[in-house]
Amino acid sequence: MNKPVPRSRPWATRSCRDCMGWGWFDRPRCKACGGFVARATSQYCDICHRDIAAMDGVCRLCRRQAGLMAGPGNKTRVDLTVAARTGHQPSIIGTLRPRGGPPLRPVSPEPARANSYFVPPAWTELTLFGMPRTLHGVSSKLP
Repeated sequence: MNKPVPRSRPWATRSCRDCMGWGWFDRPRCKACGGFVARATSQYCDICHRDIAAMDGVCRLCRRQAGLMAGPGNKTRVDLTVAARTGHQPSIIGTLRPRGGPPLRPVSPEPARANSYFVPPAWTELTLFGMPRTLHGVSSKLP
């Protein structure tokens, strides 16, 4: 029986060298960037001007930023140069879906809709005191 190969570095919270996302992993790259590097066609990003793995001249971080700026409803027409204008938003790796186990299911008895994976919290924050909202000091003329 084959023994598993020991990891060179222990599991730790660290930053991915490619996408700059923070997570808990044992390699210099996150799992998504490891797959991206395996399919990369060049070693230079034309958008952020870094010496890094890129496909068609765009690295994974710039692709991810362009997808964030396009929004969830517009994934077919993504402007890849948007990362150069807006900057990059590093993320926390592994927060989009749970690791291991079954996927989250809708809790409410309503029929399941696309992307309805909301789980309500088990606690509620109590109010210290009730205070009416007023817009007394607000002016539409101020910037």
